[in-house]
Amino acid sequence: TQPSKAVLTFAQAHTLATAGNNDIIFCLSTASGGITTVTEALTISKNGLKVRGPGYPFQIKPTVNTTVPVTITADNVELSGFYIQPAAGGTVNGITATGDNTLIKDCWINSATSNGVDLSSSVRSTIQTCAIESSTSNGINISSSTSRCIISTCIISGSGADGVNLGGTSIADNILENNLIYNNTGYGVDIGSGVLRTGVRLHHTF
Repeated sequence: TQPSKAVLTFAQAHTLATAGNNDIIFCLSTASGGITTVTEALTISKNGLKVRGPGYPFQIKPTVNTTVPVTITADNVELSGFYIQPAAGGTVNGITATGDNTLIKDCWINSATSNGVDLSSSVRSTIQTCAIESSTSNGINISSSTSRCIISTCIISGSGADGVNLGGTSIADNILENNLIYNNTGYGVDIGSGVLRTGVRLHHTF
């Protein structure tokens, strides 16, 4: 409830939050060296929870290469202000999100060993003002049952596959706008067979 009553782990803070209450967890960078590194993975499973960090000074970097740094399974979740990097040698996403109305913003996802952000079974979610760099697979992967999502004002570069990949069933009405997408091994945006009504608009640079 205030900085003097902070808890050490995200798991404990998550326990204290109430689903549907629009609670906010503030992640504080208090290490004397200026960078707080957390090896704990964040699993957000409470609807309406907002998790906010200060940006690059708060780094989520698991040491186990099978651990996804951030997993979002709840609806109406906000994740903002983090540097995220999986451990080398595995095959995991930087962020995996399956909830509706998810907002991921102001994050730097670097060197994911699978997709930078993997979004599936999601409606009306937004990925905004993020830098997604050097993912082994796709920078952003949009898969089955995902619709009405927006990818806006992101930098997506250095992916081993596509910058943004849309592939699977029941994918429709997703929009990309104002993104810088470059230096990816595959396509800048790859729209798969059966994907309906994808909008790529407004000042893209490839």
